[in-house]
Amino acid sequence: MGEEDDSRPFTCANIPNPLLGAESAILQKKVERASSFFGLAIEVMLVDNWGDPSHMGLTSIALLDAANRQPIALRPDQVTVSLPAVLEGDLMTPGEVAKLIDGVDVTTDESHMWVCPTTPHPHSSSPQLPSLTITLDTPTSLGGLRVWNYNTSMEESYKGVQMCGCVFIVCAFC
Repeated sequence: MGEEDDSRPFTCANIPNPLLGAESAILQKKVERASSFFGLAIEVMLVDNWGDPSHMGLTSIALLDAANRQPIALRPDQVTVSLPAVLEGDLMTPGEVAKLIDGVDVTTDESHMWVCPTTPHPHSSSPQLPSLTITLDTPTSLGGLRVWNYNTSMEESYKGVQMCGCVFIVCAFC
């Protein structure tokens, strides 16, 4: 790797996701030609984990600047969560989401990890996938997304995200 080596590979998913609709394959061809996206926000839909029946989690998430592939500084108010309708008492506090951008990426300390329930309320007619939305202050060229998975222990690693889908919200008037 180059001079900016931080001992982590830069990877990207390049397989169309059938769960995200027919547009996935068309979008994938556009992604292969693009080296960055210009937009105001990104929504990350958490589709599946490694086997935990009731929870899904991450340790950290970072948007990378297109010019130098460095993390873009984010504030907690820029990250929002949409959760399935869950049982009463299983709600998250807004501070929980701040753990995703606290700068502690490589850890097994759960105080720096975010976890959400995935079990829908018994009276819910259609389960909703949990998702994270990161909204930027100004339109920005995004060059990548780094994700660190939930990993407090081998047993708890099943809560980590196995499959996710990303939707870039582009700026039509920029």
